[in-house]
Amino acid sequence: MLDLQTRENKLSLWLIDDDGSNLDEVVGSIALTRETVSHVDYVTFGLDVVEEIGLDLRQTQGHTPVPAVNSWHREAVELSAENIADLADKLFALDRTRLSASQVTSIVATLLTGGRVEVGRINGDMSLALQERNLLA
Repeated sequence: MLDLQTRENKLSLWLIDDDGSNLDEVVGSIALTRETVSHVDYVTFGLDVVEEIGLDLRQTQGHTPVPAVNSWHREAVELSAENIADLADKLFALDRTRLSASQVTSIVATLLTGGRVEVGRINGDMSLALQERNLLA
């Protein structure tokens, strides 16, 4: 349930293409908002789950250092305890994917070498962690 913590009665979600082609980009951009490179867990689900629960989904700008990814951000807003519990039930029935820290590092390295990252928007601790891995100068 900790993964479904809300802020201001909102839950952050990301749109992933049906073929998963933008998944690594989203994962890497979220990883870059953290303090250090670590594993990432995620669950993908269809918009039918959102509709079935009756979530109010709004397009909002993401806050990652990868500008192209930020437009794929959505927020479920005006959440009730019942909405969150229903979503938790649905998501916990699905397979969770865990990417190891080394897999996340590889994804982040690809983003960095592709020039897609606004390096100045990476927080100081993450910058240091990336420098230690020779991913940032």
